[in-house]
Parts: sequence; C-alpha cells; structure tokens
Amino acid sequence: MRAAVAPVASAEEIVRIAGVLDDVVIARIQATGATVGDVLQAYLRLTDDDAVDPSRAGGPTTAAATDAVYDILSAEIEAPEEE
Repeated sequence: MRAAVAPVASAEEIVRIAGVLDDVVIARIQATGATVGDVLQAYLRLTDDDAVDPSRAGGPTTAAATDAVYDILSAEIEAPEEE
C-alpha cells in the first residue's frame, strides 16, 4: 500500500496564503510541486521570524519545494521592515 501524496497547491490556495499574485508567479509555484504546507511554510518563513515550527505549516512539506517557493515569493513580496 502506497502512502498518499499531498496534492499540489491550487491557485486559490496559493492566493489565500500569499495574497494576490501574478498568474505567472502562481504557475511557477505550482511547477515546484509545492503542497499547501510548502507554500504556507515558505510564506511564514518570509513574513514571520517565528515560522520555523513545522507543526504550523498546515500540512506535509518538503524542504526542496518549500525552499523553491520561498525563493519565488521573496522576489515578489517585500518582507516587513523590522522596527
């Protein structure tokens, strides 16, 4: 019996997590094979210093996909300035 593989995050799920993004950016994120958990983990890492806790990720993650999504989002979204 094979383990279930989490599906690639949908455009709607990506927008729900990261906000409005260009269709090309969404397609690039989906091309990484990222799950909802990967997208959420990458977004949290980008916007929240305390986001490294995997239990907050919202589903299964893979380091490679999370890193790829982080790179894509970091080019598109400005991280909040530290005060």
